Amino acid sequence: MNVNIRPEYSSDEYSDVDDYDMDYIPRKKINYHQLVEKDYKTLLYESALYDTPDQFITLLKSNSNKFDFDYDGWTLLMVVASHGQYEKMKYLLEHGADVNYNYNLFTPLLAVCDSTKPESNLMECIELLEEFKVDLNVEDRHGITPLMYASRHGYVNIVKYLLNQCCKCYWIPKQVQLSMIFMVELSLRLLC
Repeated sequence: MNVNIRPEYSSDEYSDVDDYDMDYIPRKKINYHQLVEKDYKTLLYESALYDTPDQFITLLKSNSNKFDFDYDGWTLLMVVASHGQYEKMKYLLEHGADVNYNYNLFTPLLAVCDSTKPESNLMECIELLEEFKVDLNVEDRHGITPLMYASRHGYVNIVKYLLNQCCKCYWIPKQVQLSMIFMVELSLRLLC
């Protein structure tokens, strides 16, 4: 006797079980983040990071230039400074942002020197801050200076600039200053 065994429910005939097999039900995807209306601070923060300078300025002007912004303790100037955004920094400084404001002793200058953006952008930002009388000899709450942040990131031109500008650095002998620059350049060569 020859018996053909077929897998369960593989016959061509209709089965009641077919109606209940938990198929995928297609539906429209909903982005719930877009449904929530964003408040002014969130819009301003996102604009500071991602929008063009013109869009950023338009948003500020639409709210009568209100930028006394505190996002987790940072001012709007600190946010744009940490991203090396020269145009936005210039607008904020020209309209009264405090160049030496600190949050836990962290200032816009320290934010620029601790940034991971290209050095050329950051150098422009530091020069802009200096035009508005920034204190170049600041230290954060751990005693780290802008010079130390710039050295850690390997920004040779910023290190040279800060060594030439800082008053506290004058007590460091010229040989030590040159060796600091040499060490930064050497570490960059080793990393590349």
